[in-house]
Amino acid sequence: MEKIGVIGCGLMGAGIIRTLLQAEYPVTVYDVNDQAVENVVTLGAVKASNIKHLAERVDIIILSLPSAELIENVVQVNDDALLKVFGKNKVIIDMSTNDVVLTKKLYNASKKEQIYFFDCPLSGGPDGARSGNLTMMVGGDRKKYEEILPLLSTLGKQIFYMGPAGSGQIVKLCNNMLVAGTIALLSEV
Repeated sequence: MEKIGVIGCGLMGAGIIRTLLQAEYPVTVYDVNDQAVENVVTLGAVKASNIKHLAERVDIIILSLPSAELIENVVQVNDDALLKVFGKNKVIIDMSTNDVVLTKKLYNASKKEQIYFFDCPLSGGPDGARSGNLTMMVGGDRKKYEEILPLLSTLGKQIFYMGPAGSGQIVKLCNNMLVAGTIALLSEV
């Protein structure tokens, strides 16, 4: 069973971590919010002191972060950015809703380092994360996708491979636009 790292222990990240632990995955976590980390450590997760410490101990890293800037910093910019400290042929799964252009940029930068990068935005909210009932829209390398599908199936019931890098984000953004339009229309009615 793969060793999983999760960066971001907020509402969605905590739910993802809980579900992974219930499925008996070994999970190492990192977040700048110490209380969020302590909350998931009590469930059985292992705390990493920094991103490098986490990257040295896992095979797959899941990102659950609130902004494109944070994602870029964690993956590419910071001194201990994942592309500088993560091993070849390992996997980064960005489960955040992110910018399509940045997603493609991070995919290409990861590919140069022989690291697989997937955009995998989610639908289902914190309840779906806690219960393993998320909907996922995945973009990235098709062949490697088949290898990570068992992990994704632990977290979600509806998993859709959408195509190359950025495709998952495009579908998620279209979904968000549809929901926003429906809410606006209902408020007009």
